[in-house]
Amino acid sequence: MKNMIHLRFIVTIVLYSLVSLIHARADDPRLENFSSFIQSELREWSAPGVAVAVIKNGEVIFGDGFGYRNVDEQTPVTPSTLFPIASNTKAFTTTVIGMLVEDGLLDWDAPVQEYLPEFQMDDPYIMAHITIRDLVTHRSGLPRHDHVWLGTPFSRESLVERIQYLPFSKGFREAYQYNNLLYVTAGRVIEAVTGSTWENVVTHRILRPLGMTSTNFSITDLQLADDHARAYTVAGRGHAVAPFRNVDALGPAGSMNSTINDMAKWLQFNLNEGIVMLDTLIQPDHLRQIHAPWIVVSQEVEDKEFPFTMYGLGWRVSTYRGHTVVYHGGAIGGYRSYVILLPDHDIGVVSLTNVNRSQINRVIAYKAIDRLLDLEVINWSKRFKERMEPPADVECHPDPELTHSLDAYTGTYEHPAYGEFKIERRDNRLAVTRYGATSNLVHCKFNMFYRERGHWGAFRSRLEFTFHVNEQGEVDRVLVPVESSVDDIVFKRIK
Repeated sequence: MKNMIHLRFIVTIVLYSLVSLIHARADDPRLENFSSFIQSELREWSAPGVAVAVIKNGEVIFGDGFGYRNVDEQTPVTPSTLFPIASNTKAFTTTVIGMLVEDGLLDWDAPVQEYLPEFQMDDPYIMAHITIRDLVTHRSGLPRHDHVWLGTPFSRESLVERIQYLPFSKGFREAYQYNNLLYVTAGRVIEAVTGSTWENVVTHRILRPLGMTSTNFSITDLQLADDHARAYTVAGRGHAVAPFRNVDALGPAGSMNSTINDMAKWLQFNLNEGIVMLDTLIQPDHLRQIHAPWIVVSQEVEDKEFPFTMYGLGWRVSTYRGHTVVYHGGAIGGYRSYVILLPDHDIGVVSLTNVNRSQINRVIAYKAIDRLLDLEVINWSKRFKERMEPPADVECHPDPELTHSLDAYTGTYEHPAYGEFKIERRDNRLAVTRYGATSNLVHCKFNMFYRERGHWGAFRSRLEFTFHVNEQGEVDRVLVPVESSVDDIVFKRIK
C-alpha cells in the first residue's frame, strides 16, 4: 500500500513539473460545491481573497484561488498568487535542521553555544544549557518580546545579539512560550555550520528538490512578482489596504512567501514521509520526530474538538475530533496562512489569505476535513466570531494638568534590545516616532500618556507611556508595556 502511495506521489510530482497551475476542481464528491462554501466565507469574513489546496492520498483533489489579490484593480487570486506564509516558515527551518542532524553537522540536544559561541542570554545557566531543540520548541523561559523585531531595521545578527538584554518570565523548560527570536537564532546556527545563508540552505535542501519554484524569502521579492496578493486589514464590514511589512531579518521564523501550487508540494512531501521522486530528503523516522509532540502548549481546552495542544519541532500537534493532526498557522502584516496535516488519513489542507483578524483559513480547512471524514457539520465561523473581542482601551482619569511642561518629556529614549524612539512636541501635544512611524500621544493621568489608535510600527493600540523622574525632578525614563508577561520595559532617556 505504501509503495502505491509513493508511486502516486511520483506521478503527481512529474505532472507538476509539466503543469504549473492547480486547476479548480473537486475530484472527491465529498467536496462538491466546496467552491461555493469558500465564496460565502469570503463574504462572511469580509476577506478580499483566499487560495486553498486540499491533498488526499498524494494528489491535489481540490485547489483554486477565490476573490481578489488586489481589490482596487479587481485582479483575482489564482493558484500562483504569492502570499507571505509567516510562521509556517518555521517548519522549513526545523526540517533543514533535521537534514543537517542526519549529515552529522548538528545535534538537536547539543548546546547552542557549541555552534554559535557568541550567543548570549540574561541567565548564565540557561545560556550554557539551552539546546537547538529548546530553541524550536519554545521552552526557553523567554516570552515573545516580538517588538524587538516588529517595525525595526535590525539585522538578523543584531536581533540575536539583543536577546541577552531580554528578561525571562518562566523557568527553563518550565512552560511553552512562543518566541520568534529563538527561531532566528536557530537559523543563525544553520548559517554557522553550513557557511551559507539560511535562504540558500532552504532553497537547495527543500525548494529545488520539491520543485517549489515560486517560493521566496523577502517581501521585496513578493512585490516584484506579477501575481502577488496585496495586504488588507479589517475595517468595519470591509477592508483597507495595509502596508507591506519587511520581515527579512526574521527569516527562519517567518519571512517566506509561497503559493498553493508550491505549498501543495510541501504538504505532499510531509505526508509522504520525506520522499520526493525516488529521493529520500529526510529519513521517515526523523520526519516523524519533527511531527511529534515535545511540550504541552496549554492545558486549557478552547474547543473540545482539539482536546489538547502540544508543540513539536516547528509544528503544533493535537487531535481533531479524534484524528491526529499536525498543523501551524501564520500571521503577519495583513496576511494569514494555515496548514494542517492528518497523517493517518493522508490528508492535508493549505489556506492562504490577504487580510488580518480573520479565521477564514481555519474555517475552510476544518470544513474540508469534516467533509472528507464524513463528520457532523460544525459552524466554525459562528463560533470564532462569537469569540472575537475588540481591543481593550486604557483606563483614563485625566487630571487637570501635567506635573511638568511638555518640553520636559521630549527627547530620545532607548533600551538595549528594543532600540529607541523619540518624543517630540508638536504644538500643544506630544508625538512619538519609532523607526519612521509616528503617532500622537494623549495625556491620560499624572505622567502617563497613551498612543492614539492607528498604525505606529507594530505596537498594539492604546499603548501606555508612563514617564518617571529622577532625584533632581527631571524626566529620565519611560516605562512601556510592550511585553505583557514581564514588567514594563524601561526606556532610558539619552542625555
